[in-house]
Amino acid sequence: MAITNKPNKKAFTLIELMISILLFSFVIIGSIKTYTYLSAKSKMNELRYLVLNKLDSEMSRLVFAYENVNRTNFCSRSNNSMLTWQGRFEAVQGASNFQAMRNYNLNPINTNYGLFIREESSGKINNIINIYNTSFSDMLSVGSVVGLLAWKVQYDTNDETTATTANLSLSISYPYIISSHTVDITDVEPYNNFPIETMNLKTSTGVK
Repeated sequence: MAITNKPNKKAFTLIELMISILLFSFVIIGSIKTYTYLSAKSKMNELRYLVLNKLDSEMSRLVFAYENVNRTNFCSRSNNSMLTWQGRFEAVQGASNFQAMRNYNLNPINTNYGLFIREESSGKINNIINIYNTSFSDMLSVGSVVGLLAWKVQYDTNDETTATTANLSLSISYPYIISSHTVDITDVEPYNNFPIETMNLKTSTGVK
């Protein structure tokens, strides 16, 4: 009877094992970074879509206000500068005190539709637009993702009281997050590591 030797199975050396673990770690880290990037990009695209809808509805509210309500009743006028509506601008925290920006000091219609006129702890006024709710019990709560709204206006005359038409430029800057919320004061801060973006929408309308 012939005796044959079976081939020896070589075991992994320690160096080969360490290299395998290192390569596997690179794959895992790369996968996590890719997933995080794609997840953040998807979330930002979702927010952009929601803000586009908000921009349209808020412009409808603003046009309604200028056509039907006396401006002194709803509009916070921080600056009467004219001819500033054409360019892009960003609604910032405390926008009511920012040059030539205006916002609501009173909701021109009874239903808010996601509009919140709130003070910051610094005493400045912000028009906060609800974008993404985190709680079904309150339209605005800590953790909710929101945008800041402001607008600029140019009238057809230099005298606002005699104007018959107005050019409006509405701005929503986002994403912010509600960091604290009480009955009278709401604070916001930038949302995670997302960059602040701004959408502008312009139109012309008659004025009351």
